[in-house]
Amino acid sequence: MPAKAIAMKKIIINLLALLVSFCLSIGSIAAPIYRAVNDDGSVTFSDQEPLDGYADEVELGKTIIHPAVTVPANPLITASEAENLSSSKKVRIHAPADESVVHGTDNRLTVSVSVSPAIGEREQLQLLHNGSAYGPPQSSGQWNLARINPGTQKFSVRFQDSSGQRISESDTITIYFIP
Repeated sequence: MPAKAIAMKKIIINLLALLVSFCLSIGSIAAPIYRAVNDDGSVTFSDQEPLDGYADEVELGKTIIHPAVTVPANPLITASEAENLSSSKKVRIHAPADESVVHGTDNRLTVSVSVSPAIGEREQLQLLHNGSAYGPPQSSGQWNLARINPGTQKFSVRFQDSSGQRISESDTITIYFIP
């Protein structure tokens, strides 16, 4: 066999060996995630299998990234007009969409709402998570939530006056968090 053919054969074998080792290394990047329920009922996720062996391997789905949503601007109205219209205030959750499924383990969520007509000086928004107040009332229509538990979560926003009296409330949305 000529030297040129032998050299070409070695190059091909080396390239194949490199390709096989690359493919094997990609598989090791996607290490398994384990879910264990502790004695106190709390759930732990880890990339290390527990020593006692009582854990389920979690199948991770495709991560869904929701695009940013622009909240429409509210029309400018005078204070007296706002007082007359306060009973007709409309609160609407724009993001996330109702019945959304959120995959991943960072358990973060941004909730964006609009109010029409605009929020007055003495009016506030209260985010409700599973029927309970989440944080203090605020005048901004956006919340950045962290540490949301996996499972079904319900959100709504209550529009209220400075004394906490309900003026109106958004529809309730349901979000499914899947680790």
